[in-house]
Amino acid sequence: MRADLRVRDGLRACADLLKRQSGRIVYAGNSVTAQQASYRVPLHERLVDRFGRAHAAVGAGLGAAGAMGTLFTLPDLVLRHAPQLCFVECSVGDIGTGPPEQSIGPVVEGIVRRLEAAGTAVCLLHLYRDDCALGDANPVVRAYERVADHYGIPSIDIGATLARAFDRQQMARTDLLMDGIHTTAAGAGVVADLIAGALDEIFDAPPRAATAMPPPLHADHFEFCSLLRPSPAMVRDPGRCRYGRFRLAYPYLAIEADNAVVLQTAADSIVGLLLVTGPHCGDLALAADGGVSEYRTWDRWCEGELLRTVVFREPVRPQATMTLEVLDRCTRDDRGTPPLDGGRRLLKLAALMKHSRHGGAGDDGEQRA
Repeated sequence: MRADLRVRDGLRACADLLKRQSGRIVYAGNSVTAQQASYRVPLHERLVDRFGRAHAAVGAGLGAAGAMGTLFTLPDLVLRHAPQLCFVECSVGDIGTGPPEQSIGPVVEGIVRRLEAAGTAVCLLHLYRDDCALGDANPVVRAYERVADHYGIPSIDIGATLARAFDRQQMARTDLLMDGIHTTAAGAGVVADLIAGALDEIFDAPPRAATAMPPPLHADHFEFCSLLRPSPAMVRDPGRCRYGRFRLAYPYLAIEADNAVVLQTAADSIVGLLLVTGPHCGDLALAADGGVSEYRTWDRWCEGELLRTVVFREPVRPQATMTLEVLDRCTRDDRGTPPLDGGRRLLKLAALMKHSRHGGAGDDGEQRA
């Protein structure tokens, strides 16, 4: 069985480099990339065998954070490793988390422009989920593919390939998938084989002449963005917050229910939050520009802690005051999953996500993304 793929400009130059010297290959994406029974392990073994070099594998998978989470953690999880190749697997997460549709293309373009500027080759991966249309029938996939067309980036659509195989009863979903999304060990092997087969065509495609990066596709692309780390000075009642670390590494500020982050934005807009979800999480209320919008952070994946994102329906504009209230309640998710008894609710805030239309120096306390 052959995977659906679009070769575009291919990856011949990257393949030649990986044959000549050992390097680093990053697997960036969401929970299917991060899980223990992930395609990334057998796929990396196949790539090491193909190139005959002991390339280092770098796992940069998050929970259901979508492209926004991958973009804003790119410096910490990807760019600092100076990889030669980066697989980007985020479309399944964007389908599941449902960020504003108009933001998806600009965010994916931000990822691509940051990686290409660093000299890292990019390949997009679309994986499978059982609760939606896949391939070009899905608007999220179409947004990714429009960016890939503009930059000549190859893409491999495992989701559409498996959907067709399941419909034709060539394979059984229950053999490959634990829950309609995450793979079994057997499923990880099948996905890795499909990707490796597609990469044979992509790596062997005739080389294209090197060209400069094209101008942006979207006027509001996310090449220039940053993380604003929270501090007690931003909290209405600083005595009811405390620092912690996600998996002993990633810092966050835990803010108790009936407390709030209050912030006067500067030159950049605030597009969302990077946070740690789990049994503790609940609902948030964002007040800005005279309006209030609520966000649910709980869903069925919150039995354990994950680093994820909340993308605001409308960004908080520059030079505005925003208040993010931590509510002591927890709404059921779209499937009606009841929340775990996590006690009083907490917001474990890792960062606010900032977007600028132009590059330049960031504010004090800001980490460039």
